[in-house]
Amino acid sequence: MAEITLKANQAAVILTADEGDIEVDVAYDGEDGLAGQICKALAMKLLEDEEFRDELLSRIAENDESE
Repeated sequence: MAEITLKANQAAVILTADEGDIEVDVAYDGEDGLAGQICKALAMKLLEDEEFRDELLSRIAENDESE
């Protein structure tokens, strides 16, 4: 696995996915700034909004079919 070093004002959403089960983590360096808050909002959307998650999985399936 690649190691990534986050700089100030950077954040990352880290996804672990396996057959429909999605785990979401958020990483940031230092203070929880705007980038961290955006990542947290995305993480909560993924975890709490089933319609959003289904739409993402649907788009992935469409991309797989078109390849």
